[in-house]
Amino acid sequence: MPRLIEATTYMWENLEDHRDPKTDEINTTTLAEDAGAALDLYEDDKVPSGCGCPKCGEDRVDWLLLDEDGETVECQVCGMKYRVEVGEGVRCI
Repeated sequence: MPRLIEATTYMWENLEDHRDPKTDEINTTTLAEDAGAALDLYEDDKVPSGCGCPKCGEDRVDWLLLDEDGETVECQVCGMKYRVEVGEGVRCI
């Protein structure tokens, strides 16, 4: 959800970029295209390949919380808890 909020904020901040100077109306076609592009900006926030939730497959970092022990991840989508090793890289166990 945070990525959607950031994308929505981006859209409101750039709304005037989509105003047609002839009609003074918002061009909803370019606005929709820009919304898609804004959401794509946040698709890179993924955990390393193979480290997503083993139960539901969630792989967005903002939905997978690393516990205080630094080894346990809790999926905020389905509640699954699983272990990872963090060192020179991340290894999912």
